[in-house]
Amino acid sequence: MKELEKNITSIYGQKGKRFLKELPHLIAKIEVEYGLSDLKPVNNLSYNYVLSGFQGAQPIILKLGLDTDGLKREAIALKSFAGFGAVRVLAEKEGVLLLERAISGISLRSYFLEKEQEAIDVTGRCLKKLHQAPLPTPKIFPHIKDWLMALSKDYNIPVHYLHKARQLRDDLLESAAPAVLLHGDLHHDNILQQGYDWVVIDPKGVIGEPAYEVAAFIRNPIPELLTINNAVRVISDRITRFAEILEIPVQRILDWCYVQAVLAWAWALEDGGDDSYFKQLTEIFDKKISTPIAEKFQIDVTLVRKLVAMQFPQWADLPVKPVECSGWDNRSFHLGEHMVIRLPSAACYSSQAEKEQRWLPKLAPFLPLLIPAPIAMGIPTEEYPWHWSINRWLEGQTASIERIKDLRQFAISLAEFLVALQQCDATDGPLAGEHSFYRGGDLAIYDAETREAIAALDDKVIAKDITAVWNKALASTWQRPPVWIHGDIAIGNLLVQNGELSAVIDFGQLAIGDPACDLAIAWTLFTKESRQTFRDALKLDKDTWARGRGWALWKALCWAFPGRKEIDWRVINEILTDEKNGDEGTMRAELTFVPLAINDLAILHAWFQTSHVKKWYAKGIDFSKKDIEAKYKNRIEGKEAVPSFIAYIGQHPMAFIQYYSLSDFLPEGITNYNHELFNQFPPSDIAGIDLFIGDENYLGKGYGAKILNSFLNKIIFPKFKIAVIDPDIENERAIKVYKSVGFTSFSIEKSEQYNDTIQLMILKKDSI
Repeated sequence: MKELEKNITSIYGQKGKRFLKELPHLIAKIEVEYGLSDLKPVNNLSYNYVLSGFQGAQPIILKLGLDTDGLKREAIALKSFAGFGAVRVLAEKEGVLLLERAISGISLRSYFLEKEQEAIDVTGRCLKKLHQAPLPTPKIFPHIKDWLMALSKDYNIPVHYLHKARQLRDDLLESAAPAVLLHGDLHHDNILQQGYDWVVIDPKGVIGEPAYEVAAFIRNPIPELLTINNAVRVISDRITRFAEILEIPVQRILDWCYVQAVLAWAWALEDGGDDSYFKQLTEIFDKKISTPIAEKFQIDVTLVRKLVAMQFPQWADLPVKPVECSGWDNRSFHLGEHMVIRLPSAACYSSQAEKEQRWLPKLAPFLPLLIPAPIAMGIPTEEYPWHWSINRWLEGQTASIERIKDLRQFAISLAEFLVALQQCDATDGPLAGEHSFYRGGDLAIYDAETREAIAALDDKVIAKDITAVWNKALASTWQRPPVWIHGDIAIGNLLVQNGELSAVIDFGQLAIGDPACDLAIAWTLFTKESRQTFRDALKLDKDTWARGRGWALWKALCWAFPGRKEIDWRVINEILTDEKNGDEGTMRAELTFVPLAINDLAILHAWFQTSHVKKWYAKGIDFSKKDIEAKYKNRIEGKEAVPSFIAYIGQHPMAFIQYYSLSDFLPEGITNYNHELFNQFPPSDIAGIDLFIGDENYLGKGYGAKILNSFLNKIIFPKFKIAVIDPDIENERAIKVYKSVGFTSFSIEKSEQYNDTIQLMILKKDSI
C-alpha cells in the first residue's frame, strides 16, 4: 500500500490524495453496485488499487485507478483476446475494471528459476493462442513502431548503444513478419494458472510481429534475473528454446531483446526511475550480438538432421527428436532409440565434446555405474561451429526424492562411484580451470560474489553463521595429487532405475583437482543419516568436507537459485546444522513434537495474534485466550480425537501441528462422504493435517518442509496411508512448501464456513 500511495501522490498530486482518501467509500459503493463480497487487497500494489473477492460464487478481481485511459485499453485488449487465453472482463466503467479471477492464480514467477523449461513451454503455448486473436478494426491499438519512436530522441545513454538500437529497430521493422495483436508486456507475473491451464492478465495491447513479444519474457523477471551469476546462461537458454518452440530465428529474437533493453532504459530515464537494470541488460545483449555464440546458430531438429546427413549418412534415416530434459550446457536430441546427440550451446562449453570423447571411454571400465559411452564425434561446419557428440542412450529416470527407494543405499552407491572415479589414473588429465568453471579448483575464485550475497541477507545473525562456514571452507586447500572430479554431481545428472542409482551423466565439467566440489549433494539432497552414510563411505578428511560445505553454500546463495528472496533456506539450514554438530559426529535430530499441554495455550494465543496466522489459519477471527482454551482444551484432555503438538527446534517452540482421521472429521470444503476422494481411499486410511509456523523468525527458511517430512514419517504414515492438507488457494507460500514435500493437487473446493477457496492436496505413503 505504501508504494501505491507514493506512486499515486507522485503522479497525480492532490487528485491522487483525494482518490486515496475516497477509496473506502468508492469500494463500498462498487461492492453494492456489482454485488461483490469478501473484498481483500492483493499484494504488491503499484499504480492501481486491486482487490480480490467474489461476485456471488464467481471469484473476481476489482481494479480501481486514476489512469482511466489505461484501464480502458486493458479492457479492450482483454475483450480482443477473449477465447484466446486471457481472463474475462465482467464489467467496466471509468476508472473501474471488474475481471474474472484466475484460480489457482499462481503466477509463472513461481517457476523462476527452478522450472525454466516448463515456464518457457507454458509461455510458448500462451503466445500461440494469443496471437491467433483477430486484429481489431478499426485500428484502436498502437503499433510497436509508435513505441519505438522514443529511440529517436537523445538520452543519457552511450551513443553506440542508441545507434545500434536505432539501426536494429529499422531493420527489424522493415523485415517484420505479418503483424498480430500482442499482449505488449508478457512476463512471468502476467501469466497465471487457471485450473490445469494458464491465462494472461494486464495486456497493454499493441500491434506488431510475434518476435517482439518474446523479448519481454526473456528479459524478465527484473531485478531477480540479474542477481544470479549465470544470468547470461538463462537468457541464452530462453532465446534458443523460444526460437525452436515458436519457429522464430534466434538472431531475430536476440535483436529484439537488444532493442527492447535500450527502449526500457530510455523509458526509465524519462520517468526518472532506476535505469541500472536496463543498462546491465543492454550490456549483456550487446556482447551477445557482437560475439559468435550458439544463439546465432539455430540448434534445432532441422540442424541436427542436416549435420547427421552430412557427417554420418548411415544414420540419416533415423528419427530425431529433442530430449525432454535437455540441460543447460548442451542441447540434446534422440537419434533413433539407442543414441543421443549433444551439441554445446555456446562457446564456453565448446570443449566439452572433445573432452568427453577422449576420457569417458578410459574411465568407464573402472566405474561401478554406467556413464555416457561416446559413439562418434561431429566436426565443426559453417552451420555449426563446434565439435559435437553422439553417445549411447542410457535408460533411466532423473533422480528425485520420490523416485529413490532407499536414500541411505543411494548415498552409498553414489559414494562408491565417486571413490572409484577418484582412484582412476589422472595422468595427463585436464586440470580444473575455466573449462570446468573452476569446479575442482580453488573455491576462493567465488569468494567475492559469495560475500556479496551474504552481505545482502537481512538476517545478520544468520549472515554471521554463514560467513563462519564460508571462512572455514576457504581455510584449506587440497594438498594431495589432483584426482578425477565429475564437477556437477546433482540430481539432474543422476539416473535411477527401480529406485536405485543406475547411471551418472553429463561430464561436461570433468577435470582433475580437488574432489570437494562433488560433495555439494550432501546438503542439497541428503539429510541426517543419509548424509552421514555418504560421508562415512567417502572417507574424506574434515577439511575436504568443510570445503564441500562451501561449494554447497555457494550454490545455494549464488548459482542454483534466483535473487536473495529465493535462497534455498533448506540447504542453508542443512549446512549450518551440519557445521554446528561438528565435523566428526552425526547430525543431532533437533526437531521434536511435544503433545499440546495446558501450559502451551499462552504461546498458542500469542501465535494467533500474528498477521500470517490470523490471515491463513485463524481466517481473520480474533481469538481471545478463552477462545483458545475452548478450542483446544478437549484435545489436550483426550476428549476430541485431534492429536495436537508443538514443534520444537532444540528447546525453542516454533510451530503448531495437528492431525485427525477422516473417519472422524472432514477437511474444509468437503461436506459429505460422497466426495470423489472417498471413491479412491477409505476414510480410515486418510489423515488430515493442519500446520502453521508460529514464531515469525522461522518463516521462509525451509522449516515448513522439514516439519512436514518429520511429522509424516514419525507420526502419520505409521498409522495412515494417505495425508490430506487443505490450504487456502491464495496461500501460495504454503502450497509451494506442500508441493516441495510431495503433496499434489487433488481438487478445488469451496469452504462454506469461511467463504474461501480451498486447494485439497494429497500425499500417498509410498510417495516419500
